[in-house]
Amino acid sequence: SFKPFVYLAALEAGMTPDSTVYDLPVSMAGWSPRNDNGQYRGAVTLRQGLSQSINTVAVRLQYDIGVKRIVTIAQRLGIKSELRPGPSLALGTSEVSLLEMTGAYTAFANSGRRVDPHIIKRVRMSSGRVLYVRPQVASQIAIAPVHVGSMNDMLNAALVTGTGRRAALSLHPAAGKTGTTQDFRDAWFIGYTAHLAGGVWVGNDHGRTMNNVRGGSLPAMIWREIMTAAHQGRSIVALPGTASTTPHLPRDPPIAARFPLEQPRPVLPSKPQDQADTAIFQPRVPLQPRERIEAEFISRILSEAPTSGSSIPVPQFTPDVPGDRAFPRFAPDGIMSLGARRP
Repeated sequence: SFKPFVYLAALEAGMTPDSTVYDLPVSMAGWSPRNDNGQYRGAVTLRQGLSQSINTVAVRLQYDIGVKRIVTIAQRLGIKSELRPGPSLALGTSEVSLLEMTGAYTAFANSGRRVDPHIIKRVRMSSGRVLYVRPQVASQIAIAPVHVGSMNDMLNAALVTGTGRRAALSLHPAAGKTGTTQDFRDAWFIGYTAHLAGGVWVGNDHGRTMNNVRGGSLPAMIWREIMTAAHQGRSIVALPGTASTTPHLPRDPPIAARFPLEQPRPVLPSKPQDQADTAIFQPRVPLQPRERIEAEFISRILSEAPTSGSSIPVPQFTPDVPGDRAFPRFAPDGIMSLGARRP
C-alpha cells in the first residue's frame, strides 16, 4: 500500500499511466525482490504495474527516481513515521500507522488537497464552557491536478482489473490499493471515493502469521461492506480528475442503431439511489408521419407513384422537434417504399 507514493513520484518525474516499465528480475546489494506469483510479465504499463501490485516494477521505479524523492512525497502527503531509506522502501518495509496511510490517501480523493486526520474537534464542559476548539487549518495542495487524475486512474484500475477487485463498489467509482506483508502477518486495504476515504488493517496483535490472508481478500471485503453502508443516500460522483462515468452503462446502446438520424441525449441518473439503475440514454420522440398508415393511405400513395422513373417518391415527413433533419424526399434505387420497389 506504500507503492502509490512511488508511482506518484514517477508521474512527477514525467511519466504517464501508459508509460512502459519492465517487470524483470532485479538485484540490488544482494537483495532480489520477487513477485507474489513468482512470474515476470516483461514490458507493462505503469497502470498495470500499480493495479497488479508488481514488486519488481516498484523497486525499479524507486531506483530510477531516487529514495529521497519518494520520502519527500510521502511526507508531503502527511506520513510522519520514520521512513528508512533502502531498496525495499518501495514495498512498504517501514512501519507506518493505519491513520497516517489513510490520511495520505485522502489527498487523492480530495483533488490533491492534504487532509490532517484528527479525532477531537471540540472539548466542552457540562456548563457549556468551551475548553478547546481545533483550529481551522487551510488545506494545502499536495498533488498537482493532472497527477491526481492519473493516480485515480491507476488506483481505480486496481479495483476493476487488479488485486483489489473484491473492494469494488456496485454504484460509486472507487480506487485503492491492497497490501500484504511477508508471511501474511499484516493485510491492508486503503481506498476512497469522491466522498470518503477509509483504511482497513487485519492482523494478529501478537504478530503471528495469518492463514493466507491477503490485502485483496478479507480487508478488501471489509472495506467494501463499510463503504457500501457509508454511501447510502450519497450521489454518484466521479473520482477527481477522471472522466465522468456512470455504472451500468449499456455496452451497445440500441438507440443509435434504430434511429441513425437522431443523436441520443445522455441523461445522468438522479441523485436518489433507487433511481440509479434507470435508463441512461433517453431518445427523442422518433419521427412519424402525420397521417395514420391504413389501407386508404397506402392505396393513395401507391396510386400517386409513377410506373417508371429513376426514383420513387416517399412521403415528406415534418420533424416533431425543431432543428431535426427530415427524411429525404426521394428514396434511392433499391429501397422499398410502401410496397413499391424499383427492380
